[in-house]
Amino acid sequence: MIIRRIVGFMMLLVGLLGVTLSVVGNREGQRVLDEMGTAVSQVLTLTSQSLDTVQKTLLLTKDTVAVVSQSLTTVEHAAEGLGAAIVDTRPLFDELAQITSQDLPNSLEAIQETLPNVTQAAKVIDDALVTLNRFRFEETIPILNYTISWNLGVTYNPAIPFDKAVMQIGDSLEPLPARLRVLEAQILLTSDNLQALSGDVLLIADDLTAVNDQVNALNPLLDGYIATVTEINDASRQTRASLNAQLESLKTGLTWIMIWLALFQIVPFYLGYTLMVGQKGSDKGQAI
Repeated sequence: MIIRRIVGFMMLLVGLLGVTLSVVGNREGQRVLDEMGTAVSQVLTLTSQSLDTVQKTLLLTKDTVAVVSQSLTTVEHAAEGLGAAIVDTRPLFDELAQITSQDLPNSLEAIQETLPNVTQAAKVIDDALVTLNRFRFEETIPILNYTISWNLGVTYNPAIPFDKAVMQIGDSLEPLPARLRVLEAQILLTSDNLQALSGDVLLIADDLTAVNDQVNALNPLLDGYIATVTEINDASRQTRASLNAQLESLKTGLTWIMIWLALFQIVPFYLGYTLMVGQKGSDKGQAI
């Protein structure tokens, strides 16, 4: 019958189409898997390179944090030393205020009080030295033409007399006591400023200590990040290394699936062939 031939022919076409789809599907599947493997490999390579960069950045950051911590420690110790030095310097300024405002002016005033007596004594000494300098003897013996000279060995001819020099010293000392006493307020103000400055410097040292503690706290976090990045990078390398083997396994599995699908086409081939050949045999029997 014609219907059986048509059905048999269609079964043959179905089988042929199935085999064709198996062959084409295997080839295209292999190509898709290759392209997928290439794309995944490129992504994994880029990911690994990016992770390497991140790891180097984290290591550099860790080194930078260590340098910053060391610098903060140095500055902290310097600030503490400066604060202690300022505190130790305050007694010096207090003592300096005592000397400049009281001891030294009193001493200068005492000197000034004695200068009139010293000036009088200097006048006497100056007159005596001038007299001794003038005491000289020189005579020439006419017959022998021999000159006899004698003096006390005193040479005194100053540009400024001794008493006037002492008076000038007194005049130069006169404004000093008042000026020195004025310095007391300035020195005490400097001492108070140093006290405030030492407190500020010590507070800065404490702040630097707190900042340094926070900076040091970054090291465990950076170590954790570095460990995480290293693990991810290792996993990425392992995945990339095993990617080809996995792709080959997928390609082999795809080939077997397509072979299995192609084997299923035996049934349509057989049925189509049977329907067509069986129909021809039946037609021959009827013709006989």
